[in-house]
Amino acid sequence: MTIGVVITVYLDRDSVAMGDDVVPHSVAWEFEDSAAPGDVLARVLSERYLARVAGPVAWGFEVGAFTVQHYPEFIAIEAVQTVTAAAVLQPSAGTWQVVPLRARVLTIPFLDRPDWAVADRQFAVDLRYSTEGAARDPETYVSWLGRHR
Repeated sequence: MTIGVVITVYLDRDSVAMGDDVVPHSVAWEFEDSAAPGDVLARVLSERYLARVAGPVAWGFEVGAFTVQHYPEFIAIEAVQTVTAAAVLQPSAGTWQVVPLRARVLTIPFLDRPDWAVADRQFAVDLRYSTEGAARDPETYVSWLGRHR
C-alpha cells in the first residue's frame, strides 16, 4: 500500500526495568493524513511496540499536546496537556486487552486537532507504564485495597 499525504506521529513509552533503558523507545511513524489516535494504538499493538513483562500490567495511552526535541541518538517527547484515551492491559505475558476510555479522542483525526500539533503535520503520543494491571471485581478490589494500605 502506498501512502500519499502523510502525518508524522512521534511515540514514546516508559521503560519497564533498568535493562529496558539501554536503548531509547522513541520512534517516528508515518500515517495517512486521515489517521486518528486509535489508528496509532492499533499499530502499537500490531507491531508489538510495548514491552512484554511477566504478570499483569497496564499501559495508559496518552494523547494531546506535547513538545518534541530531536537529539542525535533519540527523540525526547514531553507531555504538555494530555488525556488518557485508552488503557492497554496485559493480563498475562503476551496477551493484550484494550479498554477505550475516550472514544471520541480515539477516533477524531489528528488533523482536526491543530492544538495537538507539535509542528506542521506532526503529532505525538505517549504510553505510560503501570505495574498494576489486573482487573478486579468489586469484592476483590476492596480486599486488595485493604492489603495495600
